[in-house]
Amino acid sequence: ESVNEINKTTIIAIKSTVVPGTASALSKLINKNIVSNPEFLREGSAIYDTLNPDRIVVGGKNKYDIEKISSIWEFTKAPVIKTTNENAELIKYASNSFLAVKISFINEISNLCEKIPDTDVNVIAKGIGLDHRIGKEFLKAGIGFGGSCFPKDTRAILAYAKEKSVDLSIISAAINVNNDRINKSIELIGKTIGNFKDKKILLLGLSFKNDTNDLRESKAVELANALTLKGSIVDAYDPIVKEYNGINVLKNLDDDKKYDCIIITSEWEDFKDNNIYKNNNVIDLRRIVDLGFYPNVKAIGVGYD
Repeated sequence: ESVNEINKTTIIAIKSTVVPGTASALSKLINKNIVSNPEFLREGSAIYDTLNPDRIVVGGKNKYDIEKISSIWEFTKAPVIKTTNENAELIKYASNSFLAVKISFINEISNLCEKIPDTDVNVIAKGIGLDHRIGKEFLKAGIGFGGSCFPKDTRAILAYAKEKSVDLSIISAAINVNNDRINKSIELIGKTIGNFKDKKILLLGLSFKNDTNDLRESKAVELANALTLKGSIVDAYDPIVKEYNGINVLKNLDDDKKYDCIIITSEWEDFKDNNIYKNNNVIDLRRIVDLGFYPNVKAIGVGYD
C-alpha cells in the first residue's frame, strides 16, 4: 500500500542484502522497476566506507533508473558496475562469503601452526598477504567471525544454493571452521588453567568486534557462555558494552585483581597493552599483543615447544 502512494517517477532502490531474484519478484508484485544498489559498509566505519567505496554496484532493468542511481555516487570517483538486479544481489553475497572463507582459511592455518614448533600464523599471514593476488585484508587469525553480516549471509547463500541444487562446499567448510573456533579456544585455555571448575576468568571484549557495541553472534559471548557451562567464574570488560544478561560485566578494570586467566577476545586499542597483563596468565585470541614484550601471554596460532 505504501508503494502505491509513491510518485510514479520515484526510483526504488534496494540497499539491503537480499538473495538473487528478490528485486525482480518485488518488481512484478508492485508493478514498478526496482534498482539493486547493495551497500558494502563495515560496522564502525560506515561513514568512511560510504565516502570511499571500492566500487559501486547498480543493477536493474531500466537504463534510465540505473544511470540516475549511478550518478548519485559520482562524487566518490569509484568504479561503477552497471548490471542486472540478479548480478548485483549475488555480488553482495559472494563478496561477504569470500571474506568469510578468507577468515576461516587463516584460522585453519592457525590451527596447523599450533602443532608446529617455532611457527607463528601472523608471520605466515604476512608472507602470503604480500602476494598482490591474495592481499593482506581479512588474513587475521582470531576467535572467528560474528556480527550481523558474515554468519547470516553465508548461511543464506547456502540455503539459496541448496534450493538450486548447488553444493557450495567451500562456504560450507568456512562455516564449519568458524563454528569450531570456540572449541579450539577452549582447548588452548585448558592447556593454561587445567580444570575449568571455579577458575576465575576475565574476558576482554564482548562485542563481536572493536569500535562497536554490537553483540549479534559475538564469539566473545559464545565463549563466555561455554566457560560458564564448564563451571568457570567469568567476568567481562568491554569499553562500550556495560551489561549483558548472564555475564558479570565490569564497569572498570582493576589492575591489581588476580585471575586464573585473562582472555583477549576483542581488538580494542586499550587491550594491546595493559597493566593487568603483568600479574596474570593471558591468552590472546585476537593476536594484538606484542608477545616479545609480554612473555607470559600465550596466543593462538603459535607453535610452542
